[in-house]
Amino acid sequence: ATGSCWTISHKGAAYAAWRYVALLGTVATLMAVPLQLAFFDGSPPLAAASHAADLFFSLDVLVSLVLTYERATTGEVVSQPSAVARRYCRKWLLLDLLAAVPVDSLTSIRLLAYLRFLRARRLSALFWQLELDERLSYGGLLAIKFTLLLLLDAHVGGCTIWYLAAPGEEMFEHGLGDAQGWGQQWVLAIYWAVTTLCTVGYGDYAPETT
Repeated sequence: ATGSCWTISHKGAAYAAWRYVALLGTVATLMAVPLQLAFFDGSPPLAAASHAADLFFSLDVLVSLVLTYERATTGEVVSQPSAVARRYCRKWLLLDLLAAVPVDSLTSIRLLAYLRFLRARRLSALFWQLELDERLSYGGLLAIKFTLLLLLDAHVGGCTIWYLAAPGEEMFEHGLGDAQGWGQQWVLAIYWAVTTLCTVGYGDYAPETT
């Protein structure tokens, strides 16, 4: 296919740099959104960083609308603007808009901030590309991916539990509400989330015979 001044090459150096920034932004989103929701709601520095990330991923939608691609069957590079835009609108536009637009700021439902997690599709695509690389261990990549998912689940679960909990509820009655500072609160919230998901009790109720 011939090139076009209205499209961006998916193999170009400029887009490679853009993609790595997007990957770093995705990792930062996965870590920062739960922390902001649970411990730093209303923090001006984090709010500014969040708005900057939203702006970047909004621009990424525009970049993706004009980004060339290869046909899976023939390897042909498609650079016709209408074909490029039509493919992106059909596959990813809705998800990327939900991930970029700060829906939680437009409503009173703070948990909608988790819509930003839809940006994680970039990490999924990265692991898919790495798995095709014969120089890398497929089993090792699966182990890394599984470990990262477990850590992310613990992080999100802990922050969400802390956000939803209120003084007087069970987790506070067991002393977790006495934690000082967000770091200690975060560790204890992760403990509570992991224990809730992976065990049958917290050791607070001893078995008794009848």
